[in-house]
Amino acid sequence: DAGSYVFNTKCPDVFGYRSTTDGSGVEIIVMNADKLPANVVVPSVIDGYPVVALANKAFYKCQSVTSVYIPDSITAIGGNTFFACENLERVRLAPDIEKIQFMSFYACKKLKNIDLPSGLKQISSSAFGSCVNLEKIELPDSLTSLDLSAFTGCQSLNRLEIPKYTESLSPHCLDIEEII
Repeated sequence: DAGSYVFNTKCPDVFGYRSTTDGSGVEIIVMNADKLPANVVVPSVIDGYPVVALANKAFYKCQSVTSVYIPDSITAIGGNTFFACENLERVRLAPDIEKIQFMSFYACKKLKNIDLPSGLKQISSSAFGSCVNLEKIELPDSLTSLDLSAFTGCQSLNRLEIPKYTESLSPHCLDIEEII
């Protein structure tokens, strides 16, 4: 679906963007993973447009990336955003992200922990699936919906504390030893 994206004029070989459906800004996608540095700072403005989202598969299988800083302008990340970014170790999520989509961090094998935004409301299925080295994740009190399959295959994650106001739980495929 790269045909619907416009290339960034300052970095024409790396990021592409297109308008969001609500017109609030643009969503970006990596157009050439080979040109990315190991440590990526996602731009908050691209060609004069505010960057408000990371598109579905934005960093899909970007093997060279070890850390990503997501600016405060980002309020949404699509499904499969960091799918199989096997060398990803650190991610700074923007504080206004409310949902971690389906398979957003699936198979990020070097990811050991991640700080989730305090206003996060939903974590979808397989969001952190097969993150085999994920040792710690603290779920914020704002969380209202959690698909526990989000952590399937997280072999190093032994304990998970569910916030007391979480209303919707999908309990299938859970591999965690202790749930509080």
